[in-house]
This record gives sequence, structure tokens and C-alpha cells, in this order.
Amino acid sequence: MKKMIIYGTRPDCIKLAPLMNLLKDDCIVVNTGQHAELPTDVLQHFNIQDTYNLKLMTHNQSLESFVAKGLVDLTQIIKNEAPGIVIVQGDTSTAMIGALAASYNQSKIAHVEAGMRTYRKFSPFPEEINRTIIDSLVDYAFCPDQKATENITNRHAQAYITGNTSSDALFSMAKISLVSPYSFPYVLVTSHRRESHGEPLDRIVKALLVLADIISEKIVFIVHPNPNVQRAALSLRHDNIILKTPLSYSEMIAHIDHASLVITDSGGLQEEAPALNKRVVYLRNETELPQLASWVTLVGTDEKRIIDVVRGHLRDKSIPLPLIYDTITPSMKIAEILKSL
Repeated sequence: MKKMIIYGTRPDCIKLAPLMNLLKDDCIVVNTGQHAELPTDVLQHFNIQDTYNLKLMTHNQSLESFVAKGLVDLTQIIKNEAPGIVIVQGDTSTAMIGALAASYNQSKIAHVEAGMRTYRKFSPFPEEINRTIIDSLVDYAFCPDQKATENITNRHAQAYITGNTSSDALFSMAKISLVSPYSFPYVLVTSHRRESHGEPLDRIVKALLVLADIISEKIVFIVHPNPNVQRAALSLRHDNIILKTPLSYSEMIAHIDHASLVITDSGGLQEEAPALNKRVVYLRNETELPQLASWVTLVGTDEKRIIDVVRGHLRDKSIPLPLIYDTITPSMKIAEILKSL
């Protein structure tokens, strides 16, 4: 069966690269260009070459403009290539329009990282909407765990427990020597979620400024290119705060691996940091991965709670039990299923 993988964002790329590598002899690869800057170190490591690159990224574009352009372009490619199965990952707008274009052309749909839910329509936004739409259309749902399979409710879908492919790229790239980026202890911070823009992000900034005065670690803030995050970062002028432009994936792994603690609202870092035995202070009020509760503490964007939890974690040097991973990687499991179809 002719296969097509559609991706377009940094998380898509990282989580699909090992699978693309396993299927590369029998797969069309379409990059929507939703993110102009992709982790080229990951693409090179897994020897990935795009068949198509739509280059849809424009500065500060709206969701609706991207979805409209992408749906038209992807539909045309799918019509021309006529894949039997289209593979999308996660909850990005690229994944959603990929699934929609596939369904319009009656191609089968495989969803990697299927069944993730908060059951709050606008949190995360637009991810909860996207993954609900995808899973209503999916034919093959590759779920990280049993709970996720229970969230796949459409009757024609076949659900499989495969684990989460985020661990595949992480452990493969981590084999590269990871030298500490700094000679001092530090807390790693990222924040980019749309629902945090405005007042919530202002509260996060205030909490970081307080922490910079009272903790011994420096704070390394990776500044997302979104203009809303860029503006907020202008307030983070402090001797103990280091602002960094976005990192390559291997650089990011090194930053996580040597951090004392990770503060983030990123779904990817929520998974990657515990895999490297790092606690996470999560800047959201809910998580799609409740199984990480011993590693991930939900704090939302409440200034006092962020400060209190960060200080508590930095004082407590113990860590939960390490996460256990299967010897057969999730990408290998998914590839074997897809090849058998």
C-alpha cells in the first residue's frame, strides 16, 4: 500500500523522523512548512528527505489562513499521488488538515500519538480541537497507552498501543555526546502556548523575575519566535536570567540533560524531561499524560504557585523512579503494523 507521511512542525519532525527513516523506501514525505525552522540535526541524523515542501509559513499567520492554504495544497498532492494510507502525528494544524485532506480523497488515515485528551475544548488550543477531529476520521490509531485507546470512540478505527515515539528520537540523538552548555547550575524555561499569551504569560514572567532573586540557580529562558513571547521576554532583564534563541534538537537535549529543573508549557518537553530524569514544573492546569504525575507538577500560570513549587523542587534532590521503556521502539512497532497493511 502506497504511504504518505505529512508533517510540518518541530514536534512533528522529531516524533516522526525515526518512523520516516524506517519507511523511507516506501513512503512519500510531505512537509507543509508550518514551522519554517525545523531541527535539521534530526533530519540529517535520520537521513530524511522531503518529497514535497509546501513552505506555507508566513509571519504571524492566523490559524484559519494556514488551514485554508494547507488544505487546498495537501488535497492536490494527495489527488496526484493517490496514497492508500496517510500518516499524521499528534495534534498540530498540519496533522488535522492532513487527515481532512486524506478523508476527502478516501485515503486511509493513520494517527501517531492518537487518543490524547484533556476534554477541555480550548486547552490546549487549538490542539484539543485538532486531535478530536483527527481521531473522528482515523482508521489506524497508534496510541501511547491503554487510556488513549479508550478515547478513540469512532467505530471503524483500529487502535494499537505502541508507546510514544518521542522517546525514539530522544534516545537516538542522546547517543551523541551531550556536553553541559554552562559551567553553573541552571533552571531551563520555555513558554509558547497560545492560551498563555497576554496576562498568563505576564504572570509567568513576574514569577521568573522573583525566582531570579531568590534561587541560587540561573534561569535559562529559550525564547520562542512567536511575537507575543518575544515581547514578554523583553521584561526578563536580570543578571540571573539568560535569554536564548531557539536551539537545535541536540542542543535542547543537552540543555535538558544538565538542567536542575525544567519549567515549561511544552507537550514535548513534558515527555522528554522525565525521560532524562528531570522534574517538570508544568505551566498548564491539565495534562494529556497523567501517568507522568510523579515527574510533572501542574502549576498553571499562578505566580505564587510557580514560585513555591520551583523552590520546593530545587530543595528536594530526590527523584521519582525512572521511567521504563520497551526494548522494541514505538516507531518500530508502528512501522511493522503499517508494512503489514
